[in-house]
Amino acid sequence: MSHLTNEDVTKPSKGVRTHSHRNMEIMTYLLEGSLEDKDSMNNGSVIISGDV
Repeated sequence: MSHLTNEDVTKPSKGVRTHSHRNMEIMTYLLEGSLEDKDSMNNGSVIISGDV
């Protein structure tokens, strides 16, 4: 089993490019603010600081 760490920092209102999550389990932890996430099927949610 391999472990991969990828720490991304995003700027407010900029977002990130579309990217694959194939063969991965993604965990997001916010240090501050909130983040809206939407997948390719238009399912989405908003997480706030402290949420995982």
